[in-house]
Amino acid sequence: MFHLLSGKSEVTEEEFPFDEIDPRLLGLLDQVTADGKTLYALSPILELMHQGFMSRWPVPPKEPSASDVPDAKRVSLTRAHLPHHPPGTERLAKRIAAFPWVQEVRDHTRHMNTQRTHLLPRDSADPALVPLVYAHDSQPQGAVRLFVRTTARCEAEAAYVEDALRDLLAGL
Repeated sequence: MFHLLSGKSEVTEEEFPFDEIDPRLLGLLDQVTADGKTLYALSPILELMHQGFMSRWPVPPKEPSASDVPDAKRVSLTRAHLPHHPPGTERLAKRIAAFPWVQEVRDHTRHMNTQRTHLLPRDSADPALVPLVYAHDSQPQGAVRLFVRTTARCEAEAAYVEDALRDLLAGL
């Protein structure tokens, strides 16, 4: 519950069985009723406690479930931008798409002014989406931003995905 509430701004009763929680703990959650639905969120003190706990006892990485997207539909690069992408962009996208938990690899920008291939900071609200930048030595002033949509649903699965992608990028 803490992972779910920490990753989202609010959670409804349909998303989590709050009626099964100890009433003393439920009373510490922020609750708001809007449009007939009760929304739950971590109070500031519970968020601090959760972050403190996570820093002391981090969740070990866990492999996400396999994607049901067919392999042929996992790469969706903009064809008009491909000539402007660094050499090897499509090959890298296909290597990333070969991971069983990848649903889609798509390009976002056709040109970025960087010389370094690296993962970008992930939006913690969506553990399934991992942004990265790909650059190539032969085109030192051009790079492309790629988004990798995965089946990750929690921080442990997102950590697994990021580790696997870092290893792949380090081997380029």
